[in-house]
Amino acid sequence: MSGPYVMISDRDHGDKAFRAKLKGLEIKVGVPDTPRDDGTPMDEIGAIHEFGDGKIPARSFLRAWVDEHAAEADAWIRDAATKYVRGKDETDPGKYLGVAARKIIDSMRKRMEERIPPPLAQATLKRRQGRGTVPLVDSRQLINSLTYEIAVKGETHHPDHDDEPETEENALEGDAVGEVGV
Repeated sequence: MSGPYVMISDRDHGDKAFRAKLKGLEIKVGVPDTPRDDGTPMDEIGAIHEFGDGKIPARSFLRAWVDEHAAEADAWIRDAATKYVRGKDETDPGKYLGVAARKIIDSMRKRMEERIPPPLAQATLKRRQGRGTVPLVDSRQLINSLTYEIAVKGETHHPDHDDEPETEENALEGDAVGEVGV
């Protein structure tokens, strides 16, 4: 070749690895298996209300929320992922994705407080003796038990004890869980 020329090369400055790391992230929102006041695991209570059990009608607070708010959750997660990519502390996805997870939980709680149908049966209202008519929030144990975890390539980061990652296989085992991925 004679004369001036331009050499173009495509160099990956970590972009591919970073994108792969983002694709491996997910937010898990659900009800843990911790016991409620009477000893019944909260994930069992959550599953009964989410799916119904023949006696108690289904009042979906996880699946229906995802159906109704998928675009909103996606925007929160994309915003968090963008901040994660641009952040200085690139090793802690929980710092950014935790914000999105808390928004999801707050929105789920608001939906629960706005009366997920069907209304309570007369027998239930009578048993409550004036303690309220809103399904799913009588004792506030279920609504307050909603929590999240950030999963990263086989590890799970808990919001309350991030220093103790679990493997994907034993994290939230048996829990009522909804997953939202990046």
